[in-house]
Amino acid sequence: PSRKLVWDRTRKIRGRKPKSRHFHVFTSREIYSRLVNLSKSYPQFSTLTSAQAQFRLPAAGDSSDCPYELGSGCKNWIITIEDKLAHPKGYASFASLPEVFISGALHGDERVGPTAAVETARLLLLAVDCEAKQYLPRSSTEAQSCRQQLLKMGIRSAQRQRLARLVNSRRIVIVPTTNALGYYQDERTENGIDPNRDFPFNNDPHECMQTIAARTVNELFTSHIFQLSLTFHAGMEVVAFEWGNPLYGTNESPDHIAQAEIAAAYSAYGGQFGTTPFYSHGKLNDLVYPVHGGMEDWGYAGSWDSSLVQPCTPNTYGGYSKSKTIYNAAVLRAFNMLVEASDDKTPSANTLGSDYDLLNPNSFGNGHVPRNIRLCLFMVEIVEPFLHFTKIGDKSLPSSMIPTKKTLFAAKNSHDMYRTKNTASVQWTVGGCFQIDDTHLIYGTEKLFSDFLNQASFPSEKTIQSLLADNSGEIKYTKPQQGEIRIPGTSSVFSSFLDLSEYTHGEKIICIALAKVDQGWSQKPIDSVPPGVKPQSHIVNARTDPTWRHENAGKTVIGRLYWVSPPLSIQVK
Repeated sequence: PSRKLVWDRTRKIRGRKPKSRHFHVFTSREIYSRLVNLSKSYPQFSTLTSAQAQFRLPAAGDSSDCPYELGSGCKNWIITIEDKLAHPKGYASFASLPEVFISGALHGDERVGPTAAVETARLLLLAVDCEAKQYLPRSSTEAQSCRQQLLKMGIRSAQRQRLARLVNSRRIVIVPTTNALGYYQDERTENGIDPNRDFPFNNDPHECMQTIAARTVNELFTSHIFQLSLTFHAGMEVVAFEWGNPLYGTNESPDHIAQAEIAAAYSAYGGQFGTTPFYSHGKLNDLVYPVHGGMEDWGYAGSWDSSLVQPCTPNTYGGYSKSKTIYNAAVLRAFNMLVEASDDKTPSANTLGSDYDLLNPNSFGNGHVPRNIRLCLFMVEIVEPFLHFTKIGDKSLPSSMIPTKKTLFAAKNSHDMYRTKNTASVQWTVGGCFQIDDTHLIYGTEKLFSDFLNQASFPSEKTIQSLLADNSGEIKYTKPQQGEIRIPGTSSVFSSFLDLSEYTHGEKIICIALAKVDQGWSQKPIDSVPPGVKPQSHIVNARTDPTWRHENAGKTVIGRLYWVSPPLSIQVK
């Protein structure tokens, strides 16, 4: 038979359509078994626990619910993905890892989110483990096997490294079935109570924290310092953000500029398929409906819009300590966006999609599950900007982040030294952001960068500013450049020439790339409420306000203006 030519909007593939895995909606039992398998297969990158084990919460339901878990009721399973070898507890970088949260289903009859959440976890763990294998002895066969597995999903070397970077430099907390009982029973509520009316924001103190679902989210938020969150629902096809309570009507939040830009990117990266259009995106009050006690507004504003927060005093499950809903200034400042994943709460199988060309929103494998996997991945990516060198001269450079490798910035862990003559062309990328307001290179002899090179984690803003303020003439600067990332899930590429003519043969030069990004997010909309309040989220202030500093449960968010690459070592010849 003749060979068919298959087209999509971004790539041309000759030959037969490759085999792909078609997604289906996981049952509660399948989710449980997959989480257990992931935690056993990737122990250095994942931790599996439950709200019952970690926070001593009771399980909702009785012995007839989730019987495969060998207990009474349904446990709320939590999988945390991070590079535990690179960032062990007690190490400087453990506290500063940017944190994100994914809730698969507050409403148990809305079925796309949990499958997308589990598949996101699987993809991230497969990619980072595969990337790590190539640096381990006697693992070439395993490394080749997992690369082939990823290639079947259209994930090539650069994309694999990009996914591995996310695990190596973030902490990702996923609860696939937040309303575990409701999901098992295919019911919206938990024992008749709606978990997404159960949070202490513009709510009655007796009518919040009544569900184990809400308490699970509360315990996680108060144990972390999340900057971004996705909470999956269904019944519409919308990406929506604050405000979402009746008191604030159609007014914008102080962080509206950043929220709107991120939501639009989610929609673009999600893509469209068949008769399913791009996600609509906008404010919750405009596109969905306002509610009292919603998770979204609570997670965004519970730490600073305190007039709308009252401690909860529920009487379900033996009560819940009032102290657990008294919040410090750090905990609740996340962009906590709602994703209404599908018009049908349980979409038909032929709309769920496959893993063919999984990261491509224009792929004919697109569907409800792939597009929400991409939303999760994009959220993880944009939580923090990153830079890395890609070329010196005509030589491509290896990835600057190696899974399981502890120190990112010490000189002994930088790239191998590259030798060059009087000038050197250097290329670098900037990602995890939208607008690059300023990026350039600074370079000089190794001794000038001693403070930078001796830091075990991300260099402080003070260290960076001291380099930028040097007026001795010994530190060199390239011309500032600007740019933007127009396609979600990609980076912007820059290049400059280094003038090395004044250095002597054999002298070692250190070069770093810097970037200032998304400064427009610091602007407050004219009609935002509460009036007179500047942007309050961690993600905005972390990249626009160098005085911003918050800590919770041993984790920190520290503001800065400049983000930097790991160093490039060059020897003049």
